[in-house]
Amino acid sequence: FTELGQPTIALSFEITKTILIEAKKKADSNNIQFSVAFIPSKENVFYDYLLKKGYKLPEDYHELISNERKLVNEFSVFFEKNRLRYVNVKPYVEKELYQTGNVYLNSDNGHPTKIGYTAYAKAVYENILR
Repeated sequence: FTELGQPTIALSFEITKTILIEAKKKADSNNIQFSVAFIPSKENVFYDYLLKKGYKLPEDYHELISNERKLVNEFSVFFEKNRLRYVNVKPYVEKELYQTGNVYLNSDNGHPTKIGYTAYAKAVYENILR
């Protein structure tokens, strides 16, 4: 995992883990449930879709997705080990992509449409709030 090997990225990863553990401790001490939602990049949501449609993607796109997925995996292992609740929103956004095709604007803006945000909310509701 190319990026995590870089000292500044590795340090940021460790700092983020420390912050999340501290946030969980603070929430626990106040009887509040702390949870994390993985919000995928627009590129990650479209990746499998584009491959299925036969698009030839540049190597840096593959590397970007590989790094993002490895990071999500690393955090997932960390969260499970430390009993932090979390949800990966990606399957919910992908489902909407295949059903409606309308989860992002037709621009380079990475923010979702109302449909995409609804997918985020559904993921959190079904996996954390319910």
